[in-house]
Formats: sequence, structure tokens, C-alpha cells
Amino acid sequence: MVSGTSYAKRLEWDELLHRGSSGERLVAMLLKLLGHDVVFNDDPRRGHRRTDLRCRHCGLGVEVKVKHRPQVALSDSPRRPMESEHEREHYLAIVSGYGVWFFRFGDIFDRRAYAERRMNRFGEPYLVFPRGSLPAAAVTRCPVGGDNPHGDGKGYGRGCA
Repeated sequence: MVSGTSYAKRLEWDELLHRGSSGERLVAMLLKLLGHDVVFNDDPRRGHRRTDLRCRHCGLGVEVKVKHRPQVALSDSPRRPMESEHEREHYLAIVSGYGVWFFRFGDIFDRRAYAERRMNRFGEPYLVFPRGSLPAAAVTRCPVGGDNPHGDGKGYGRGCA
């Protein structure tokens, strides 16, 4: 028989997994509307953090984080610095009940001085960026693939990157 507290934790875990997969599906759908051929990343390199989604045509990578509160918080330890975990031209998508925000990792790296350094419950450092310290990035239409449902494609910018 399962105790009440472990059952409650299991329900929270199931809800968290559901929200996480729903967040990835939502971001994938938004990218597909922009003409990206989105696949879940299957990079075989072990021990290397990889983005959750990527475009097969242009290589755009997006890491998706589902949060109760929309905030940017990333781990940054001396053993695994942020710059070695992510590429500058890829994006971080924050999904919450308030909306979806995209941030370019290059902007996050450049504005690390604005972040507050904290420790998680395991003693590992991470950075929390105050609201307004990072510019939201616009993810644009894929320049390589996808049909344009809106005509000739004018007004979509230069493409993914």
C-alpha cells in the first residue's frame, strides 16, 4: 500500500511530467507555424546537455523550461559552465500559465552580471535573472524549409538565426 505523502508526490510528479511534455509540444507547434521542421533532439553525444527541440533544416535549437512563475534560472557550476552547455545562437523557451517567452542564449551569457547567484538544495550554483534584465528574442521564420501559408514570405525577417 502506498502512503498518502508518496501518493501526493507521485501525483505532483505526474503533473510535472505532463506540463513539461505539454510545454514542449506547445513550443514545437509555435516553431512549426514559423516553418521549422521540428524534431525532438536525438543528439547521441553522452554527457553533453542538448536542446529539447531542433529544426532539421536550419539547425535552430530550443531548450524548453516549464515554470510556475516565468523566470529565467539556469545552472552555472565551475564543473559545467553555462557556455559549455548551450550554443549562443540557440534559444531558451520559458513556458508558464502566463505565456511563452524566448531568450537567446547569447543574450543570457552577455548579461550574466545582472543575475543573482544562488545555490540549489544540493549545493550546486545557479543563476536567477531578475525580470526585465534579459531582452525577449523573436524567433523568426525558417529560411530553409517549410511552406509559407501566408503568401510570399515578406515581413518574416532574415530567418531562424
